Amino acid sequence: MGVERVFVEEEIHDAFVEAVKREMSSLRQGLGGEGVDLGRMIFQPQFERVMDHLEDARAKGATVIGGEVADADNLMIRPALVLNATPEMKVMTEETF
Repeated sequence: MGVERVFVEEEIHDAFVEAVKREMSSLRQGLGGEGVDLGRMIFQPQFERVMDHLEDARAKGATVIGGEVADADNLMIRPALVLNATPEMKVMTEETF
């Protein structure tokens, strides 16, 4: 999955969030090869930018599900779902990737 932003109608919000959480939990993260769904960040500044965007979202009131550092040495971050993002958050105003 490579989606950055999805706007969801309120009536299907909860079901959508649960479906995305299930999908996120099934993804296998690693350094590559067979059986890996998600790899590592390519370079340190990108890793730092993603973490900065997630922290900014949390600080400004968003709920962030996932997004933890999985392996700092290999620049790996778990998939993240940001709920209730607002226009003043970096995840909404800047390109993360």
